[in-house]
Amino acid sequence: MTMWNERTVQDVLQRPERLLSQTDWRHIIQQQGGLTAFYQQLQQLPLEANQQAVLNVLTTYPGAPVETYCSLLNVHKATYHRYQKALIQQLTSLLNNEQPQAHTPTQAPSLHQLRPILADFVGRTAELKQAHYAIDIAHNAAQGAVINGIQGMGGVGKTELAIYLAHQLIPHFPDAQIVLNLYGSREQPLTIEQALGTVIALFKPNAKLPEQREKLLEIYHEVLADKRVLILADDARDLAHVQDLTPPVGSCLLVTSRLRFAMPLMAQLHLTEFQEPEAIALLQQICPRLEAETAQQLAVACGYLPLALRISASILAQNPELAVAEYLIQLRDQQQQLAALEYPDDPQASVAASLALSYARLPSELQALARQLSLIVADFSSAMGLATAGLDFNMANENLLYKLALHNLIQFEHRQERWRMHDLVRSVLRRYLDEAEQTQTLLNYAQASVETLKIIYQDFRAGGATQTKSIDNFDREYAHIVAIWQWAQQQPISPVIDKIVVELGFSSGGVSRIRVGRRYSTLAEHEFGFEAALRIQELYKAAIFAGALANRYLARAEYKISLGWHERAYALALEINDLYLQSLFLGDMATCYSQMGGDKHLDKALDLEREALRLFRLSGYEGSGESLRVNNLATNLALLGYHEEAAEYFIEAVTIAQKSENQADECRALYNLGETYLKLNQLDQAQIAFDQALTIVERMNFDEGRAYMLQGQANVAMLQKNYHQAIQRFNQAYALMQHYNRTIALNIQWKIGLLYWKLSDVLAAEAQMQAVLEQERPLGIDRVQDHELQLSNLRNRQPFDDSLLVSMLKE
Repeated sequence: MTMWNERTVQDVLQRPERLLSQTDWRHIIQQQGGLTAFYQQLQQLPLEANQQAVLNVLTTYPGAPVETYCSLLNVHKATYHRYQKALIQQLTSLLNNEQPQAHTPTQAPSLHQLRPILADFVGRTAELKQAHYAIDIAHNAAQGAVINGIQGMGGVGKTELAIYLAHQLIPHFPDAQIVLNLYGSREQPLTIEQALGTVIALFKPNAKLPEQREKLLEIYHEVLADKRVLILADDARDLAHVQDLTPPVGSCLLVTSRLRFAMPLMAQLHLTEFQEPEAIALLQQICPRLEAETAQQLAVACGYLPLALRISASILAQNPELAVAEYLIQLRDQQQQLAALEYPDDPQASVAASLALSYARLPSELQALARQLSLIVADFSSAMGLATAGLDFNMANENLLYKLALHNLIQFEHRQERWRMHDLVRSVLRRYLDEAEQTQTLLNYAQASVETLKIIYQDFRAGGATQTKSIDNFDREYAHIVAIWQWAQQQPISPVIDKIVVELGFSSGGVSRIRVGRRYSTLAEHEFGFEAALRIQELYKAAIFAGALANRYLARAEYKISLGWHERAYALALEINDLYLQSLFLGDMATCYSQMGGDKHLDKALDLEREALRLFRLSGYEGSGESLRVNNLATNLALLGYHEEAAEYFIEAVTIAQKSENQADECRALYNLGETYLKLNQLDQAQIAFDQALTIVERMNFDEGRAYMLQGQANVAMLQKNYHQAIQRFNQAYALMQHYNRTIALNIQWKIGLLYWKLSDVLAAEAQMQAVLEQERPLGIDRVQDHELQLSNLRNRQPFDDSLLVSMLKE
């Protein structure tokens, strides 16, 4: 005789599909008139009041979250689990000593099975409106059953939305509201026959049912005919799992599933994460002690996933001594994140367990692809995703991505034409990677990122609209580039890793300067790139790294170190006999001398720039660069006071840049031309040059260029004696320029101090000027002595000298 034990009793109450998949147990339950009739008989057994209450909610609302049971019973989770354990022990004893009699007449089973809506249900207004619209159309058309499918990843809230929607539809379908948990995401789902039998038994509780699906379907349609019934089929595995549950005209079928599939007459609703306001509202509903700012941070850490939000808020609500800041640290730590999203009193309340069910259902080919894609840190193109998985980019392989999307483990963002994986899905899938697979996949990812960056580099050098597009593409791929750069820095030195480091650093040099916050390497890491280039004998690229390092130190006003790197770069250019590189590094060296200031350094800079331009033209180089050489030569002429000659060279630089469609060089030359016109007191010409430059800045979203344009606008405002506006523009320019060039940024800040002095705001002027001098003194800049004198005059309450305004415009 088959004996009950605590495991089988728990299964019949919470996972009946597991028990019904076994022939012996299925026959036992059928002998009792089916599952619903068996539940009715259990309720007649002698139980304590709290045990009876738990049994009632378990059998009335099967498959509901533990929170729902606790809410219905008005008990704490720990108390609920204690009651549940006692119930299972008592039922096990009673069932083994006194089996319920077969075919015992019972009261009619409940036809109204919808559990209450969660008290803290929030949001989903747009989704509910979309569902109602589709249901109303289908209901009014009366061409067939009303069918609505709610699909999405695990933990996104499909069941809760379906329950909420079902309650709103009761007036349309008043005869019955039936809940079927199909357990499609589990290893042993409820079979079609079991689902059909469960519905039939509600209307014919004592009927002996056939096992053949065809005969069950006949009875199913017979019992539902001429009725208005709502059936909620929760957690369908796929189309085959649910299509035979389609009821006759006049009834409604609501389907939830982790899989995307189409079905005749079914309106599809794809559910994604919450929007931020909805996420914050849910968190604060469950845990009122959360303030708006911390709730927002918690929502971000949970990826706006409803299940994660619910678990995290419940943990904080029931542990008032747990500091939110401490819990946030756990959520943000990838090693602790999933553990922090498991409720200790409820093993089923786990984000990891929920998402793992979706992975387990995948065929092995898609499991491998999902694991490998989990190492990609941000949204990605099809080409990058497939390359990371070691697959060629073709239609057959791209279809694998779409198949994975059907299981809602990745999503396709149509506007960006890119794929996205939720952070929590990524964390779960990474658990399934072994060391060898992870190592190879990361190498694939790195090489794919390098190839993508090479294309961006070529497009950036092409100029024009292609250049503008390349800057946007760099922003798109920035997260991947940074992730691979940081990964490569941590790998053992090898030719393969050296090649990746060199290509990343070399190909991002120009485009990474365009917008603020896009430089990703430290000086030490850049030196590592230089050494890597030397190790693999890429001397041209080693020279470029050295030149970039020189300019980075120049931007920090560390002139001696900058000149040292310039000399190393120039020596490499001489070694490989590359005239173009020689011209490039001589020109950069000239810029360093010009920023050091003083007539001696400016004369040196002018000589170097003339030689740099000569070498460039001698090199026969056809790419961009000539405009920059001419521009820098003109800059040095302007610094020495040769403004008319400088203006001619700036015009030449603009013309050359326009021919090569290099917008960055054109913008730079136009700005300098405008500044030169200001010094020549040709305000109209200056404004025209600034306007043309500003057009390029806005088109490229060029932050460094915007910093210069703001300085130009500030200078115009000074000439118009609108000093408050000039201060505003200089402050905006300073905020941007400090990301690019420290020396120029400090000079802007000094001008702000002088303008405050002009406006007799001595305190503000002193604060600005003192802050600048504290940074300039250690740098050994020539202008420090002049600045010391000006600050001393201010502190001695001397009147402002208007000649300082003239000097500001001449700089």
